[in-house]
Amino acid sequence: MGNARHVKRAFECLRDVVHEVTLQHGRDGLVARANGEGVRVQAAFLRPLEYEKGGLAAVATDTMARLLRTATNEQKVRLEIGEKQVRFEMYTEQRTTRYLVPTIDAEATGDLDELERLCVLTLRTEHMRSLLRDLRHAGDRMAVEVAHGALLLVGRADNAYGEVVSKEVHIEGEEGCYGVYSSGVLSHFLKSQHVSNDLTIVLYGSRLRMVLESDLRLTLELDELGGHL
Repeated sequence: MGNARHVKRAFECLRDVVHEVTLQHGRDGLVARANGEGVRVQAAFLRPLEYEKGGLAAVATDTMARLLRTATNEQKVRLEIGEKQVRFEMYTEQRTTRYLVPTIDAEATGDLDELERLCVLTLRTEHMRSLLRDLRHAGDRMAVEVAHGALLLVGRADNAYGEVVSKEVHIEGEEGCYGVYSSGVLSHFLKSQHVSNDLTIVLYGSRLRMVLESDLRLTLELDELGGHL
């Protein structure tokens, strides 16, 4: 089985969160990363990809997602990162499709910081998506709290207040963690629920990190927006 579908899924997720990513060599192989204001996202391709190591280039996520739309499970991907363009191929033994994608000015970014974990939550990805859907009309800021063996999500808008409590979650670490984050970014990231049936949420002092992992590791990290709802 090839890896083209995993690359496709990565860029479909990245497109919903950021406009461009930097392709570079990381400790796990090829990594696509983007750092925005209060948002960091990365995709690590754990299944080996053919690519030129040492290269660095930024590409538009929407362009890559559109070109990868027809990727199949049987195809493999080969990447060649040049100074002004990225060349990539989707191929099988019988067929090869090639694209050239212009690059954008890029700067190298490092791996996500290793911070002290206060609380780690594990739950089904689709369950988390359903919780966010329940609060989709309750504003674009969402409070995340862990208390009494449960996950509490709270949203507030001008004309609506909503909260949902779930005990369908495994909790490790401290309870009492609380933070306010962008519900829209979380929802967009979880459109890639097909990457993994299981979701890990890590809460730090002022950050939240979501991880989906199979042959592809997708990671979203958000800074707390501050305040209370």
